[in-house]
Amino acid sequence: LAPYARLIRFVGLVPGDNSVTEQPMDPAALPVHPEHPYDVVLAWGVLDRLTPPERVALVQRLTEITAPGARMYAWVSSGNADRVHAVRSTIVDAGRVEEQPVGSPRPPGAPLLPAQVERVLSPWVVSQAFSLRVGKREYVAGKGPGSG
Repeated sequence: LAPYARLIRFVGLVPGDNSVTEQPMDPAALPVHPEHPYDVVLAWGVLDRLTPPERVALVQRLTEITAPGARMYAWVSSGNADRVHAVRSTIVDAGRVEEQPVGSPRPPGAPLLPAQVERVLSPWVVSQAFSLRVGKREYVAGKGPGSG
């Protein structure tokens, strides 16, 4: 993505801390840009903090606001942590991402197994999946045909 650095627009969405506020994450907060839909989604550490209905709503909203052929990079925890934080990720340079915990930790949801992630991301189509050394599994998905 480095060649596009000057063209990147970032929109952040940190799931609500349900253990404190009881407010669900609102995917409608992601703005629509009809003239410039998003081409890339970085869904890092968000899916395993959401309830199943929140996951469905988020994927539906991402399908609505992204361009045809958009790509999604998503990671979920592959560990067995007893508490998880929302994470703010900062791209430091071409080979490094810095992560900072945000908000209060909360119990993780049920672990997302690879087949479940593929179903959760539908109509996006997973093209690659691999384990990272830091206890995460990353998925690369493309916006499926006919998915808005």
